[in-house]
Amino acid sequence: MKDDTIIGIDTGGTFTDAVLLERKLGKILAWAKVRTDPHDLGSCVREVIEDLIRKDGRARNAGSVNLSTTLATNAIVEGRTRSVCLFLIGYDRAAFQNWDHGRDLPAEEVLFFRGGHDRCGNEASPLDEEGILRSASLWKNRVEAFAISSLFSNRNPEHERKASRVIQEVSNLPCTCGHELTGRLNALTRASTAALNASLVPIARDWMDSVISTFRSLGLDVPLNVVRGDGSLVSSTWARERPIETILSGPAASGLGAFFLSGLKNGADAVVIDVGGTTTDLVMIRGGALELRGEGAKVGSVRAMVPSGDISTIALGGDSEVSFSRDGNVLIGPRRAEPLCFLEGMKKELLERFDRLNRNGSLAYEEVVFLFPATEDVGIPPADDLQRRIMDRSSETLLSLGDTSKEHRNPDEGLRVARELVRSGRLLIASFTPSDAICAMGDLDMGDREVALEAARIMARLGGSRNWKDFCETILSRISQDLSFFVLEYLLGRRGFKGNSPSESRFRKRLAAEMIKPKNEDGILSINASLKLPLLGVGAPCGVFLPDTALLLKADHTIPQGAPVANAVGAAIASSKVRKGVLVLPLPEGAGFRIFFPWGTSDSSSLGGALESAEKLMKEWLSPEPPECEERNITISLSREYNQITLNKDSSYLLGVTLWFEAVLSE
Repeated sequence: MKDDTIIGIDTGGTFTDAVLLERKLGKILAWAKVRTDPHDLGSCVREVIEDLIRKDGRARNAGSVNLSTTLATNAIVEGRTRSVCLFLIGYDRAAFQNWDHGRDLPAEEVLFFRGGHDRCGNEASPLDEEGILRSASLWKNRVEAFAISSLFSNRNPEHERKASRVIQEVSNLPCTCGHELTGRLNALTRASTAALNASLVPIARDWMDSVISTFRSLGLDVPLNVVRGDGSLVSSTWARERPIETILSGPAASGLGAFFLSGLKNGADAVVIDVGGTTTDLVMIRGGALELRGEGAKVGSVRAMVPSGDISTIALGGDSEVSFSRDGNVLIGPRRAEPLCFLEGMKKELLERFDRLNRNGSLAYEEVVFLFPATEDVGIPPADDLQRRIMDRSSETLLSLGDTSKEHRNPDEGLRVARELVRSGRLLIASFTPSDAICAMGDLDMGDREVALEAARIMARLGGSRNWKDFCETILSRISQDLSFFVLEYLLGRRGFKGNSPSESRFRKRLAAEMIKPKNEDGILSINASLKLPLLGVGAPCGVFLPDTALLLKADHTIPQGAPVANAVGAAIASSKVRKGVLVLPLPEGAGFRIFFPWGTSDSSSLGGALESAEKLMKEWLSPEPPECEERNITISLSREYNQITLNKDSSYLLGVTLWFEAVLSE
């Protein structure tokens, strides 16, 4: 018999966390945390679940498992998406080729076909089914997925559906249709979103299959749900085919978990800062819920037309590389490095190396940056003997970046080649990080403190200080300043300082910098920041950084109990919620009204009839359950948005009505 418990899992870039939550009281019964191997997430899930079961056997009988994951986000950022052939129906070839973001499309080939509809959902041209069939037959063995976007498919998806059926006659490859992901206007972005989703489907399928197989091998026969970027849950079946909706899943879960653990009243506002290993995420909570980003999810330069929370990210975390500029100033990030204190099995070699360096008169930063082979083959073979020699040595012995200068008669050439191997992902680096500073100071019980202390002493020498403690305090203080700067710059953007031109960006950065200076009065003008919302800190190192960050921002702050596993808690408490819009538009010349459903169009002679029909059919479609979700009871709410132009004080002209249906599933 299943218990009234939920397992929440978060696969982050640095740690994989799991919690066992009592469903009704929201009480954490047990939690577990393991280091993430980004190249073997399935093993990380197995390890963390096994640890959770050891801590509380009730985990074996959990009623469900909810998962938040960085899988889709990381695949996009790291360029590990799969090959796609994109079919564009009814698109103008010249307009598409002139589109600025066309070069960012994750598509091996883009093909154009006759077809598409107009803004009223009427067929603009017959679909070229024969051309689609020929092209699908030609490309089915050259790519790993297909994507289809038809002009105005958000008003009538008929041609996308027909094209998908034609492709499936000759291929079993995944096929994504644009209308399945968004009902919003903007044909080019919809096409990009469809292609991006298709490029993620093979990865998501493999990942979900691996997780479900792991559960079964552990005797867990439970439904698996996945957190979307807007904080809602979808079934694993849905997420397998629409993985793009899980972009920013981790930060969304973090925001939900932080607010839940904080004990703030429902309806309260807050700013959540999630300090991770690789990045720090900022999440806005308004009215007790995740605030949504109107323009859709954004990862790097890629924007996807799918709902997401209002989330901002900076490349700064516990595993950011600490280095030095040419003039000796300390630099933190943006590159990630494995913390030295986490190098299991390397303690003896590291301490011997540090002892030798401490006895040397001269010292170079490159001597405390160590190289390791990537655990995943990136598919780029060594270009020459020097590359091969450096890669072989990195797998055989403790090899520093400085050591590579001895691999070639020209020392600079050895260093250059080693750096290129790191840039291409064939070698990984381990070096001093904020995590090492935290470990050395004893602020958190993590890692090997002896290794961290010796590394801190060497870094202090490199930084011109004999006092390792002062050096570590400088690092931790700098991160608190950088985090406060990050929060301020984000909030200034919300107040209208959003310009991306060089001058506007410089002004925003300068203003934020002035606002966090301890003393910034010149006798004439005082610029001070005073944050009115509380800061909620989560993530393993947040307790070290948040107090000083809050002090700089003159903000209240809370580090909730359970903060190190807030993402997993957020996954556990996330609700299955679906929001769908139905547009009703007047037809030309008073011919009635057209309803644009997710599955097609329908006409009505009157506005009242159209609204009544839309409400009835959508509630039937969402019941007994939305297609995104599985099981449970459903509550459906409806709101209407009227878009009209006021002609004068007595009359107006109706442009259209949008009916928003929200289905919330409960136990």
